[in-house]
Amino acid sequence: MKTVPFPNLLIRDEILFDRGLHCYGTAGMKRTALLATRDPSGVVEFARKLVETFDYQLITVESLAPSALLEECETVDFAYAEKMIRDGGVSLVVANFASPTIGGHRGHPWKKALAEMDHEIVGLIRGAALNPVAIGVVGDSRLYSSVVDLLAANQGRLPEPFRVQQACDALHAVAVFDAAVAQFLESQSGETPDLDALSGYPKTLYFSVKRDCTLQGVAAHQKAAIYGRFSEHFELLSGPEPDYACLLDLTLATFAIGEFEKPTALLVSKGQLLAGSSSGQLSEALQNINSEEGEDRGASMLVVNGALDYGTLEKHGVASVSSIVAPNFLGFDDEPGIRLVASKEGLGYESLQEIRSIAGGWLVQDKNRIPINPMTWRIVSSVQPLVDDWETMMFGVKIVRHLQSSACLAVSQERVVRLASHMTSQLDFEKAFSTTRDRLENAIFVFDEDLAGPDSLEAAQRLGASLVIHPGLDGNREPELVDHSNELGIGLVATGSGLAKL
Repeated sequence: MKTVPFPNLLIRDEILFDRGLHCYGTAGMKRTALLATRDPSGVVEFARKLVETFDYQLITVESLAPSALLEECETVDFAYAEKMIRDGGVSLVVANFASPTIGGHRGHPWKKALAEMDHEIVGLIRGAALNPVAIGVVGDSRLYSSVVDLLAANQGRLPEPFRVQQACDALHAVAVFDAAVAQFLESQSGETPDLDALSGYPKTLYFSVKRDCTLQGVAAHQKAAIYGRFSEHFELLSGPEPDYACLLDLTLATFAIGEFEKPTALLVSKGQLLAGSSSGQLSEALQNINSEEGEDRGASMLVVNGALDYGTLEKHGVASVSSIVAPNFLGFDDEPGIRLVASKEGLGYESLQEIRSIAGGWLVQDKNRIPINPMTWRIVSSVQPLVDDWETMMFGVKIVRHLQSSACLAVSQERVVRLASHMTSQLDFEKAFSTTRDRLENAIFVFDEDLAGPDSLEAAQRLGASLVIHPGLDGNREPELVDHSNELGIGLVATGSGLAKL
């Protein structure tokens, strides 16, 4: 069962006590802590420190009493606990609750499931958080040691800013709980369950995400902000703070490079992938993308999925990049002008859904997370891929679904040779690739959308392609494409799943 700790629900400490508004907390009277934790992690040790170090009296709700504290606590029911909070008889509330959206309620009759949710605990938290001057609330076990340190540094009291912040966090958590209960009722209480809601698309969508930091937007007069836990995943080691464009590039790159287990390097700029390579060694991948010619890469971001050594970068690295992102940096000093960003948890973050603002609302979609499985692909032509082609075929398919549609990608030996995206017509790839014709001989061409017709096969064959990969979802058009690929002597493979990205 997952518990919700409302990060920072603070212990309601005594400022009002100092003003004589309540009798507890004054000389000769013990402060009182009320325990109501669904997740008991660390609460026993924390509670004993409150008693032994700060002379707290412990009270716990009888149905939630930790067995190790039964002899040290007075137990009360929820009704009496609410009255104590209302009447000012508690100076600290330590509480957390189980999320109403997590599996324990699935399969239960909805009325029974509704009754089993932690409404009483949430009521205690709400009551305490609405009085942050007199009461502190803490729900996150990760904060227990910080609370002890603050009490020790402030003569047994918590600073008011800390109490208020924890109260805010608690009220946000309570609001999320109430919203989740409403979503549960919307999805479960009808004559038939709401299957869309159970699939992740509730009738009402709520956002409750903390601001991480503010920054300048695209233009100097625009302001922007990051919401969520970006700073928990990435750390700026040197160079300028990430700007708006950098964050978009970082997002694209981390999702794209997460496709790969082999050492891989990607170049990204202005929301577009410029180059990429996988190899047995990261140094080889770096050398491959550095040898590519074409677009100006002076403002591009280099992203790798392995530890990056300064000597390797200096020998095989990409010149004139503005940012480098890697899980680890070895042998780097402060590099003036180059942004070094370390990923704290590796690279390749998963996201179940993506959300965009549209005119009049929001558009929510499942992310395209279908595994790349060549065992499900169909080789529909008489020309068969070579054994050595399969790694490059998988590389191309993994890359193409991170390009903006319509897109075509030419790959060879697990490296991007040429790419074209945002094409208004599928046949535009021939013009885009014409300047690198000498490097396209026997390349594998990957399209993110079904081939528009035989003309696309002919253009690929003229450029030197040996094999063409596309989703192959249009069964009516396939016989014509198969016949044409056989006439041209070019291989044709259908992945069976959409690869387009808008």
